[in-house]
Amino acid sequence: MQSQLVARTISRAAVVGGRRCRPAAAPRPAPRCVRVRAWEEELEELPPLNQWPDPTFTAAVLEAFPEQGLANVEEARVLYENGWTYLDVRSEFECDESGKVKGSVNVPFVTIKRVYDPESQQRVIKKTENKDFIKGVEKKFPNKKAAKLLVGCSNGKAYSLDVLELKARSA
Repeated sequence: MQSQLVARTISRAAVVGGRRCRPAAAPRPAPRCVRVRAWEEELEELPPLNQWPDPTFTAAVLEAFPEQGLANVEEARVLYENGWTYLDVRSEFECDESGKVKGSVNVPFVTIKRVYDPESQQRVIKKTENKDFIKGVEKKFPNKKAAKLLVGCSNGKAYSLDVLELKARSA
């Protein structure tokens, strides 16, 4: 049975440029119809989405920060649009790989370099702590009290939380 199946498959294959190719896939069946029901009663006003630029949401976010500490994407957008500065703590390597955030200030929390590893015989990424991180932030933002900073990294957790812990220890 298996040899018959193989033979049938080979006989249906086309030869293009001296190579065997699979036959074209069978066309997909047409999608089934989808029924849509109309709403019989009118919808009441939808609740606010809790996102920028809703004035109620914006006011609540501005009142909650900086005491709240951590912001989600929508809260960060409100803060950024209201004069906060985005402090990008990604390494220069990461900024070059994925691009920079418009209007942000970059002070790398770690330094990343690609180096050759003789054991694996490959280039590997080596991370080293930026010992001058606090000095770099102070240099970019000399007035600590007036600086309103959003600290961000590649995924919001990699270095941002470490920076906040470092700030708490140094305060």
